[in-house]
Amino acid sequence: MAFAIRNLWIRRYRSLEAFEWSPHPGLNVLVGFADPERWTIATVKPLSDVEIRKHLSDKFGSAEKYDNADAETKELLSTPYFLNAILHGEMDSRHSRAQTLIQFFERHISGDAAVLDTAAGAAYEMYRQFASRTFPLAAFADIAGPEITKKLISEKALIVHGESAAFDHHLNHDILVSRFLKSDRARWTPDILDEVTFGASSFDVLAMTLQQLSNSDDADLFLRRVYDWSLAGAAYAITDGGYQSPISTSVSAEMQAVLLAMLSIRQWDIIEATRTKARDALSLYPRDMVERFLDADSVDVVLLWTYDRQSEKAWFQEWKSLFLATSDEEMTRFDIALIQNEDSLLGWTFANVQKRSSSLSPERRKALIDMLHDCGDIVRWRIVHVLGAFPTEENVHELLERLGDTYKWVRYGAMRSLVEIAACTTSDQLRKSVFAQIEEKIPALIGKADPIVKQLLSDLFVSPAPKDWLSAVMSLVARVYDYQPSLDQKQAVEELMYRLKGRYSAREDTAVV
Repeated sequence: MAFAIRNLWIRRYRSLEAFEWSPHPGLNVLVGFADPERWTIATVKPLSDVEIRKHLSDKFGSAEKYDNADAETKELLSTPYFLNAILHGEMDSRHSRAQTLIQFFERHISGDAAVLDTAAGAAYEMYRQFASRTFPLAAFADIAGPEITKKLISEKALIVHGESAAFDHHLNHDILVSRFLKSDRARWTPDILDEVTFGASSFDVLAMTLQQLSNSDDADLFLRRVYDWSLAGAAYAITDGGYQSPISTSVSAEMQAVLLAMLSIRQWDIIEATRTKARDALSLYPRDMVERFLDADSVDVVLLWTYDRQSEKAWFQEWKSLFLATSDEEMTRFDIALIQNEDSLLGWTFANVQKRSSSLSPERRKALIDMLHDCGDIVRWRIVHVLGAFPTEENVHELLERLGDTYKWVRYGAMRSLVEIAACTTSDQLRKSVFAQIEEKIPALIGKADPIVKQLLSDLFVSPAPKDWLSAVMSLVARVYDYQPSLDQKQAVEELMYRLKGRYSAREDTAVV
C-alpha cells in the first residue's frame, strides 16, 4: 500500500545524543545511529480518519469495520502496518497488537503451540546472539529447524537476502520474542530485558508480553521486574507505546497508580534529560489520566493525588506510606536495608525518597557504602543513585570507583550522580574537583567505547545550574572533544559546546564577582 508523503515528518538528526524520542507518542522509541550526520529520519504519522475510511471503503465497499470499532481498535488501524495487513486479509482488527500478530502466526505458520514456542525460542536467540534484526539464516534454522524455517520463508514472514535473513516487519520478530518472554517468569531478568530491547532502545517486546499476561498477578509482577530495570520501559509496556487508550492490560489499578506517581515526580529532577524523558513517558498515557501531572507546578500535586489513592492491598499501603515520607524524621521510620528489598517498588522508592530528603546521616551513609561493596547489580545501582543527592568528597570517591563497575547501569548511575553532585554542591572547589577527576578518566572510557561518555554529555544540561556552570564543564567537554576518534564525532561535541554556551553563558555574564 502506498501512502502519501504528507504522512511523513522528515527532519535532520543533528544532536549529540545517541537517541531521540520521536514526536508522535505512539512512535516513542529510542533510535541510535553510528554516523548521525549521514541520516535523515522519516517518521510515519498515524493515518487520519479520512485515509483509513478511504482504504477500507476501496477494499470492502464501506468503512463499517472502522466506524463500528472501539477507540483502541481505531488506534490500531491508524498504524499503516496493521491497516495494510487487514486490507490483505492477514489479520482481524483485534484489541491489541499482540493478539493481532499472534493470529497471523497461528493462521499462516502453525496452530500448534509447540511449533510457535520453537520459533519463539529461535527468534529470541537471534536477538541474544547477534543484537540485530538481521541475522544469519543458518543460525536461525539450526534452532527453529528446517520445516519451521521453510514455512516462515514461504509465508513471507521471513525475508532472505543471501545468507542473511530478517522478519518482514520487526513487530513479527518482536511478537515471537514476547511469546518466549511471557512463558517463564525466570526470564524476566535485567540481562534478558536488555537483550530483547537492544539495551533499552526498543520497548515493543515489553508491551506485547504484557498484553499476553491475562492474570493480574503475573502482569503486576512482570511490570515490577521491568520497572526494576527501566521505568520508561514499564511506562511504554503498560500503554503499548501510546496505542492503548484507555489502558486495557491486566495490570492492577494499584500498579498503574505507582507508575504514574513515580514517573510524574521525576519532572522535577535536576537533570533535564530525565525530566524530558519523564514527560515523554507520561505523554504515552491517555491525556485525561495525566493532564493534572503534566500541568503541575510542584511535587505536591503528585503527593496529594497519591494520598487520595485507596486500596486494601497491603503492598500498596506499604509503598504509599514510603512514597509519602517527606521529611527526614519520617524517613528514619524506614530501615536503610529497605534499599535492598527484592520488591523493586519498595527498593527503588526508598532510594528515590531517601534521595529527596535533605540530609543523609553518617550512620546511614556508612550502611549504604558497606552494602555497596557487597550487593547485587540492581542494589548497587540504587545506592549510587542515592549518593548523587549528597555532595561530599567521600561520595565522589565512591562514585568515581563505580565508573569501572561491571554492570553498565551502575556505571550509568554513578556518572549521572557525579554530575548531580557537581550541580547541587555549594562548593566551587568540589565542583571543579568532580569534573577534573572525571576528565582524567575520559581517555580510558572513550578507548573502551563506553556509552556513559555520551550520557555524561547529555546530563550536563541541568536546572537549576550554578552560575559558574559553563566554565566548570568546558574543560571536561574539551577533553572529550580531543579524544573523539572521528571528525564527525568531534563535530557533534563541538555542536554541544555551542549549545552549552548558548544556554549558560548569560548566567556567567551577569554573575556577581
